Amino acid sequence: MARSKLIKEFVSEEISLENTLMRLKVILSDLDSEEINQWINFELTGYPEEVELPPYRCFEGNPIGTFIVGKYGNGMQYKNAPIPLSHLSSEDRKSLILIKIRDGISGVQRLKDSQNTIARTIPTEYCHSISSGNLTIQGMTIQCSPNQFEDIVSSIKNKVLDILIELEKEFGILDSLDIFSESTDEDKAQSIASFITNLVYNDHSIEIGNGNTLKSTDIGHTR
Repeated sequence: MARSKLIKEFVSEEISLENTLMRLKVILSDLDSEEINQWINFELTGYPEEVELPPYRCFEGNPIGTFIVGKYGNGMQYKNAPIPLSHLSSEDRKSLILIKIRDGISGVQRLKDSQNTIARTIPTEYCHSISSGNLTIQGMTIQCSPNQFEDIVSSIKNKVLDILIELEKEFGILDSLDIFSESTDEDKAQSIASFITNLVYNDHSIEIGNGNTLKSTDIGHTR
C-alpha cells in the first residue's frame, strides 16, 4: 500500500511535529469535534490553567533543597540534596512532587533541549509547614530532567502518527488535507472521533490527593 506523503515526511522528520499538528488540524476540522480541535490547539499554543492535562503531560519530579536534620541550630544542614519526605502521606507527597507541563509543543521542545536545571520552586512558608520535629526544610525545588520532556514529545509524536495511520486506513491518501466530504459515512466519522479521543485521553488515573494545601504549580520557565 502506498503511504501518504504526509506520513513519510513526518516519520523521516522532514516536517516538524508542530507543522504536522497544524496539518492535522486542517484535516480534522470537518469532524466538528470540539474536544479534538481543542486538543490540537492546546498542543500548539499551550494548555490554560483551568484545563485538565492529558496524563502524558504530568510526571513526578525530584524534591531537592536545603534542610536541617536534628533540632534547629544544633543539627546537620544539607544543601542541594534530595529532601526526605517519608513523613508525609502518600497523597501529600504525590501532590507536592507532581509536575504539570502546560507549554505548547515548541515550548516543550525548548525545555527538552535546555542545558539548564528545570525546576518548580516551592514557597518557603509551605516548606516550613511540612517540616517535622527532626526535619527543618529551609528551601525546596521540584526538579526534572530533559528526558522527561523528551517523553512528552515522543508521546505526542506517537499519538499523531497513530491518528494519521488510522485516517489513512479509513480514507486513503491524506495529502489533499481534505478527506471528509458530505458523503462521508457518519458512523465512520464518529468512529474516527472516538478513536482519537480515546487515544489522547486514555488514562485519567492520576491521583493528586484531596484537601492538599499546595496547588501543583506548573513549570513555565527554566532556571
